[in-house]
Amino acid sequence: MTTLTAVDRVAQLRKQYAIQGEPLDALSDLDVLNRYAVDCERERIAINDRYMSVLVEQRKHGDAVRTAERIDLARRADAYARAAVDRWITDLTRILRAVEVLPDCPKPERVALVKQIATDTRHMISLRSGARSDSGFDRIAEADRLALHNVRSVVGVLGAQDGLPVGEVIRMLKAALDPAQNIRDLFMVADTGTPKAELRPQPPLFLGDDWSDRVSFYAYEPDAGTRGRVVAYAIGDQWHLDVQTSTGGLVAYGIAAEQDVAAMAPLLVGRAQAWAKEPGYAWRRFQDATKGMATDNPAGAAE
Repeated sequence: MTTLTAVDRVAQLRKQYAIQGEPLDALSDLDVLNRYAVDCERERIAINDRYMSVLVEQRKHGDAVRTAERIDLARRADAYARAAVDRWITDLTRILRAVEVLPDCPKPERVALVKQIATDTRHMISLRSGARSDSGFDRIAEADRLALHNVRSVVGVLGAQDGLPVGEVIRMLKAALDPAQNIRDLFMVADTGTPKAELRPQPPLFLGDDWSDRVSFYAYEPDAGTRGRVVAYAIGDQWHLDVQTSTGGLVAYGIAAEQDVAAMAPLLVGRAQAWAKEPGYAWRRFQDATKGMATDNPAGAAE
């Protein structure tokens, strides 16, 4: 590659400006070079402004996509809740209808019929509440619980971060709604963003030995995590605890008060390996394992 001399460079610039309709014949060689430097600086500033404008628009688009996804997730969560309430109302309405049509002095067989309806209804409610682990209703309820837990986790954790890739946010939201998927890398996605300063809590009370601060969550990993770990993350003023095996599988989850997490974490990790080998419901494991440990009882201690 041949390097142009200063004289050749000036001649080339004069030719370029002449082609653009701006002859520089009246300028000295030094003024021509100065004119070119000024034009280059202006172009650099213009390109930088356009680049920053694109970044701002991309940010606005990302925020709009995340807002739309959150609204859709809230709608779906409401649908889960409404469906659960509707099932209970349907069961209780059967009893009310049977009582309403009773005469003032019902015959024994009519009373027996109402009692049978009440017994059947109690049985249906017990199935839906998880009292019978072999029931289809119980399995549906567990799927609903897990979906709500995943949705709450994704929205809460990613909502506390700025600058997340839109594609990754959408992928995690879809995974939260798909029972066949998992949200194991939720916190890896969260760590690609920047925590919102106003949402970043102060160091929690439970932070100590075997705990580590992972930016978007706290992890309790005794023995280098070989027996499992407890992932703790704040959503609002509640602490959510996910109990994972050493390979990242979710085996239990629930909500705890900040002052109770330190006592619960060793117990939960100690049971992670056994839970991984046994069938059971993740929310109920947490509830049973921590029964009586809470100094105050946050709403939905096992979600």
